[in-house]
Amino acid sequence: MTKQVLLENRTYYEPAYNLQKDVFTTIRRRLSLDQQYKSSINWDLLNWWQAEGYAIRSVLEIGFGFGLTLSKFPKDVQIAGTDISLNAIRLLQQIHSAQHRQIAFCVNDSVGNLPFKCQFDMIICSHVLEHVPDDMAILREFRRLASPSGAILLNVPINEQTPDPKHARQYTTEGFLEKLTAANLKVVRQITADRWSSFFSNQYYQQRPQIKLLRAMLALINYPMAEHISTSLLPDFPCQQFAVLAIPA
Repeated sequence: MTKQVLLENRTYYEPAYNLQKDVFTTIRRRLSLDQQYKSSINWDLLNWWQAEGYAIRSVLEIGFGFGLTLSKFPKDVQIAGTDISLNAIRLLQQIHSAQHRQIAFCVNDSVGNLPFKCQFDMIICSHVLEHVPDDMAILREFRRLASPSGAILLNVPINEQTPDPKHARQYTTEGFLEKLTAANLKVVRQITADRWSSFFSNQYYQQRPQIKLLRAMLALINYPMAEHISTSLLPDFPCQQFAVLAIPA
């Protein structure tokens, strides 16, 4: 099971980020509703944390993908990250080199110990835990790498409509919170959001020709507005993202 899930992930994600740093890559990153929505939810939590008076001087993101979350941090923030895709590493290195930012990225499949000895003010792991063979082991790694005044931002899918061969497990809000407690992590803030993913996963709506245009439009508008629209128009569709900020208990 472990080897098969890792193979499914590597087979899928390596070509997914085989992009050049050009105008088409920039457009694709900007119009990716999945990536934009995840990043916006994560930044909702990050902004709240900083508004509470906590400084973020160093960040580690596990499975950064297109790097939308990391790229929004100011240049004086030290950033590091891992991804299962070498192409994702190369793409983000190109982007950050053009910005003259210091970076520390490496390929890693989140199996075993993470290759870092220093601690970070913020650790971000968005839509990765469902892919790894042992989620409790990596949660313990996050606790080891979090600074005494730092926090861990976790975002996982919930209420999945169809099985995904790249996922090692499915989460519920209650089950995920129990795992965090077992890992000696205390949740200080949480967000349940994203009815759009449920809507778009419905086979009936997938076949509509206007869907691609609607997804692109939603990627361009701000997250609070998209959430407000979905709450009003899609009340019967379940939310599919559960994001939390946790600190060592």
